[in-house]
Amino acid sequence: VGDQHFQKKCIDRMMSFRRNKTIIFCSHSMYFVQELCSKAIWLKQGQIVRTGETAKVINAYTDWVRARDARLPASEERSVRVSKKQDRPIWIQAVEITDNEERPTKFFRTGEDLWLRLRVGATDRVSLQGHIGFGVNRNDDEPIFGSTTHIDGLSPLRLSDGLVVVLHFSSLRLLAGQYYITVALTDEHALHPYDIVRSPMFFIENSSRELGLVSMDHHWEFVE
Repeated sequence: VGDQHFQKKCIDRMMSFRRNKTIIFCSHSMYFVQELCSKAIWLKQGQIVRTGETAKVINAYTDWVRARDARLPASEERSVRVSKKQDRPIWIQAVEITDNEERPTKFFRTGEDLWLRLRVGATDRVSLQGHIGFGVNRNDDEPIFGSTTHIDGLSPLRLSDGLVVVLHFSSLRLLAGQYYITVALTDEHALHPYDIVRSPMFFIENSSRELGLVSMDHHWEFVE
């Protein structure tokens, strides 16, 4: 409240006061909570949902808000749909997310490597030419990034039963949140989808105070 001078005066007073006092700061502004508080409590209808390190509580709260706005359960673990043989001649039989040690996991930190592994299934003696595509999405279905083997300049692949495909994301720059990856098998023109599945949800943890979706390399320069 108040004009710019009064707001600045209040902030300066709060910053000096917090050096040797405990402040209880209540706000819907995640930026101010993040900058002012070393610990946070998320309250919902008078009940504590989560408490602890500020960054982790904020991350959990913003994930919940996005899921609520998208009308999805906050803790939803969307199951991977596996196609049945009779649905189509070729399909994605399995998909998993692993770390550098090939261990299935759903927790990563910003900057770590992520591996997506999928296995193709097909009816007897079926072998088709095609491409593979993927899309990384936030838990509220906001698209982050996507590509295909066609876009990346690869020739059509021979899609047959038992084919294993590994996609490596090095130094993942996503900031904290819940995400999933959609994977598709398409024809040789990368237009007609044979099958589309979604990976299990995975979580990115990040204790920094960076804002947005991704961490971008940047460098400051000051010229006087």
